[in-house]
Amino acid sequence: ALVKNSKFSEATNLIEDVIDTYPNNSFNIASLFARILCEELPKGDNHAFLDSKILKNPNNLVWSLVKCKLYSYEQKYDKSKKIIEESSQFMNMLEFQRELAFCYESTYDIDKAMTLYNLIIEKNPNDEFALFGRGQIYITKREYDLAINEYTVYWQTNNP
Repeated sequence: ALVKNSKFSEATNLIEDVIDTYPNNSFNIASLFARILCEELPKGDNHAFLDSKILKNPNNLVWSLVKCKLYSYEQKYDKSKKIIEESSQFMNMLEFQRELAFCYESTYDIDKAMTLYNLIIEKNPNDEFALFGRGQIYITKREYDLAINEYTVYWQTNNP
């Protein structure tokens, strides 16, 4: 609502507070903020803004995730992949694994995407993002029965 009313600094401050308060929900928050940066806020240099946040607090990895998500929304998947692949810390974190798998999927490197989605699901059997992504890959491969099975699991997870 703040963004829609052109109260960008207030929206940014609110999201910063949410990120600092709820770091465990970082994937959803990062996705939301990156989408707002990409579609709603004045274009400016959003990456410079994120870089300043990362430098200010390098231990808060949510800002790095926002940067990766922003590159994905801008369809600069290679830049997002590079940030994640070059950091062993990011490669071992679920949020960054999800983002990397999505980047692989988006650049049609479906074997790498499938491997990463399988790894995520192995560790977290009900991970909605990975189940949905793996289902998308099954559709791409024209393995419709497997896709239906995947979406059934996804549906049952969301509608117990």
